[in-house]
This record gives sequence, C-alpha cells and structure tokens, in this order.
Amino acid sequence: MLRWWRKRKRARILAEPFPDEWLEAIERDVALWRAVPEASRPRLLDDARLFIAERYWEPCGGIELTPSMCAVIAVQACVLTLGRSVDAFDHVRSILVYPTAYRAPDVWEDESGIVTEELDDRDGEAWEWGSVVLSWQQVLADSRTLHGRNLVLHELAHQLDLLDTIDRPTLIGAGRHDGLAPLANSEFLVGHMPNAHLEIFDGGHLMMFQAPRVWPTVIDFLSR
Repeated sequence: MLRWWRKRKRARILAEPFPDEWLEAIERDVALWRAVPEASRPRLLDDARLFIAERYWEPCGGIELTPSMCAVIAVQACVLTLGRSVDAFDHVRSILVYPTAYRAPDVWEDESGIVTEELDDRDGEAWEWGSVVLSWQQVLADSRTLHGRNLVLHELAHQLDLLDTIDRPTLIGAGRHDGLAPLANSEFLVGHMPNAHLEIFDGGHLMMFQAPRVWPTVIDFLSR
C-alpha cells in the first residue's frame, strides 16, 4: 500500500510542468548542468523534483530559502544517482541551508587522551542520521564553475558512501592523472564492492570533461 501511494504521489508531482524559474536558476548557476548529455536532462530534472518534494528543507541563520535555490542544490545531488535511482537518497530526510559558513562544535581527542571541544567554521557536513548541512554561499561559488570542488556533490556523496550495501553492478571511473583522488582510491573501492568495474580514463580530476570516452562508456554501462 505504501509503495502504491508513493508511486501515485510521484506521478502527480511529475505531471506538473517543470517551473521556468527553477530551470532558469539551474541554467544560470549550475555549470555541471551544461556537461550533462541532452538525452539525460529530462530524467535529471524529474529526479530533482522528487528530491525536493521528499526532503524537509530547513533555512538556517536567517536565510530566505527559495524553491529555485532548492532546485540548484537538488539537480547537483541527483547527478550522483543519474542512471540509477533517486531512491538511493531515501535515508536523507532533511537539508539545512545557511547563508554563509557556520560554526559548529567539534570534539577531538589527542594522543594523550585529552578531549578538546571548540567551535569550528564549516561550509557543510553530512550527518549519519540522514541530514545534510550546506552553506549557500559556498554552494553557489562551487556550482557556477567546474574547478574540481563541489560542496553539494561532496556532502551528498557521503550519504551514498555505504560500500557494504552496494551489491549492484557499479561503474567506477578514474582519471589517470588525478592528483586529488589518486587511482589507488578507485582501486580500493573496486576491491570492496563485489560487482564494481573500474574504467581508467585519460585526464585528471575532471576527466569527465577532459576525456571524450567517458560519457559513451557511462551510457553504455547504464544501458546494459
């Protein structure tokens, strides 16, 4: 019954046209959107709408959080599940958005066993119980350019980082000359995911924009 109700609710959401102001914000503020193949964009927009509708969005620190801002965040998050299912984010229940960097308590213990608690400046974090915290200022700075850093991708990837639960066929792509995420990282993932396949591409950390073979390989994998 719950599955039927959810399917019906999603159908109602997707029956509505995608809001023009959301698409304008995505086209203006999300550089990654322009790298997504045309054929994959309708699916990505549908996933983004579901991602928005099925999360609790909490404005923090006095920010006025608009639906267009949520769309900018959601469409980047859903790139991580493009070709699979947005259901992978089912455990993510809330997105907290601050206007700028925020301060949060940090507790750590040194080698002598001395515990120190202090306030730490942060741009974002992912909590184990399904919440993600983001600084809108940093989200926007990262999303407007492709420079190797993306706060939304980074924090939402943490929510997907449960290797022991991934038993589906998985394609892992690595840049041969990646100085930020060495090839050994990808080899580690393949070694811990029973149905993972590693593809090494020419290029660095942004090999998806540097190596022409990336997208054909991804599309071929998803079509199997």
